[in-house]
Amino acid sequence: MQEFEHISIREATSKVGLTKSTAIRKAKEWDELTNGSNEVVIPDTISSKEHRGRKEILQDVHTVVISELLINKPTLTVDAVKDQICETFNDIQITPRLVAAHIKNKRRITYKRIVPQYFARDSEETIIKRYNEVKSWISQNLDFFNDCVFIDEAGFNRNIHR
Repeated sequence: MQEFEHISIREATSKVGLTKSTAIRKAKEWDELTNGSNEVVIPDTISSKEHRGRKEILQDVHTVVISELLINKPTLTVDAVKDQICETFNDIQITPRLVAAHIKNKRRITYKRIVPQYFARDSEETIIKRYNEVKSWISQNLDFFNDCVFIDEAGFNRNIHR
């Protein structure tokens, strides 16, 4: 704090990277914690700003239920989790988007959205790409029975386009 004693708030905030209002609030908290004395007393902590605004809809109780649902059935969709929460807690009204955000922020789990990719499966261009890919594998002397595993057509197509 001594290096900031004789400079303006504006200069101090630019050095530290805080906004002016936050710096003023932190300085007031510091003065309250040290009681304005000149003694070198370092307080344990300066509290963070209180949460102001709308109360969170999904509380810790809901987080526990969501965690149990996902542990028991990890393939649940966000809509299914929302439905289960609404069945368990009758007094709550939530959206799938709120559930997804809650799971992401509180449980650090993200969902991948499944987006169907419609393409011409039997178009001339796709058939030529497949033909060229298989031809290159044959030229490399790959043993298809021992060295290759083909899971599905989607994986095949994904590897062609890399």
